[in-house]
Amino acid sequence: MAVPPRATDSFPADLDVVIPGSGPIGAVFARTLVDKGRKGDLRLLSVPTSKEYMSRDLSSWSPKSAFCRTGQNPSQDDSVNLPASAATRVIGGMGSHWTCCTPRQHELERSELFDNDQASAVQSMPLACTPKHADYIEWSCSTTILGNLSAPNSTHPKFRIWPNMQCMKLELAKGEVTKMTVKDILHDPSGTFEIKAKKYGHFMTEQTLSFCQVILKHGFAEEFNHLRKTGESERFTAEEAKEFKDRMDATWDRLDPLPFPLNDPDSQVCIRFSEDKPWHMQIHRDAFGYDEVPHGIDQRVVVDLRSFGYTTPKKENRVTFKPDTNDGFGMPQPTFEFEMTKGDRDRCDDMFVDMVAIARLLGGFLPGAEPKYLPMGSALHVCGTYRAGTGVDKSVVDKTGKVHGMGNLVLGGCGVIPTGNACNPTLTAAAFALAAADELDSVLPRPK
Repeated sequence: MAVPPRATDSFPADLDVVIPGSGPIGAVFARTLVDKGRKGDLRLLSVPTSKEYMSRDLSSWSPKSAFCRTGQNPSQDDSVNLPASAATRVIGGMGSHWTCCTPRQHELERSELFDNDQASAVQSMPLACTPKHADYIEWSCSTTILGNLSAPNSTHPKFRIWPNMQCMKLELAKGEVTKMTVKDILHDPSGTFEIKAKKYGHFMTEQTLSFCQVILKHGFAEEFNHLRKTGESERFTAEEAKEFKDRMDATWDRLDPLPFPLNDPDSQVCIRFSEDKPWHMQIHRDAFGYDEVPHGIDQRVVVDLRSFGYTTPKKENRVTFKPDTNDGFGMPQPTFEFEMTKGDRDRCDDMFVDMVAIARLLGGFLPGAEPKYLPMGSALHVCGTYRAGTGVDKSVVDKTGKVHGMGNLVLGGCGVIPTGNACNPTLTAAAFALAAADELDSVLPRPK
């Protein structure tokens, strides 16, 4: 992507759309609009994060008076915080650590703003990726969504990515966004400039999350050893057993005590949300820092179990901002007010018991990774902060993302999702973005 030495040196004067945000949802907006012939920019929007907590020995030094370092929030009440909530400040946004898991929403999770389709309990995990060959998978991200638009030397006449840019504020007048104030963080961090374009909460939800790791039962490994040696299995069809044996004969290292190919892909299993069990479980291996496997244990016999539950949208759960409480980028830092209902807590307990029962069917717990609840915010699936709906009393945007009462401000991302949901929300947010981009294209003047 061709980037000038300074943003103000060659900033285009005429833009159809400016998109502050470079994650997968921003990329969906950009790719859809460019494919329709629109002219726009994609730029990084810095999102603040919540503070971290550290316990200390009682003999350790601590200040007697309050003192706030950069990034700390004196307004945050610990009891209603989302202590593990975090955000990413890079091009690619939250997509830079997206698992690419895309389980479909159950009808009980779906918004009524769009028509529903019917979906299928235990199944392969839907993944946003493309297998290139047996040993390589291309995972979806902003780059793959943008396609050729993300090429390093792209000179597309209707699209440019501007990195190291921070949207500081939007100027509003008479129900319209008149301009955007932007900072060039890399080249001119002390100054700002303005750009213009034709288009530019309460009820917050987050998901409960439980986690454990399991070492596969000895009997399962022995079963596959028997299959490898004889080609016989009581679990699989004759065709499936032959396919496995042929693959092992071709790839198995005779000194390997495990009957699994070294390049065997990780497990990717999803147990869907249902009315009886209103949560979903992922059985796979993931790259989070809290789930590293000790070096002395073969990763092929370890799987992660994560169960995600929903929380009930309620007006009291919200995020607020104060002008004098800023993050390290000088932006207002969020203050969370979030509490679960009794129903949320009871459902979370049931989800935990269910996860343990399934884990015991698979094997024993990896030492140090026994079943536990993760702190609220760990799912990184905060939704509903600018929820979509039909009325201004309980929503911020309509189903196409347009802010109520504003003529040219459209919002996208997980914040538009109005329902309590237990699935990974990226795919749903992308669906909202597609609808929003189509609506933008229909109301903008036709490209010349």
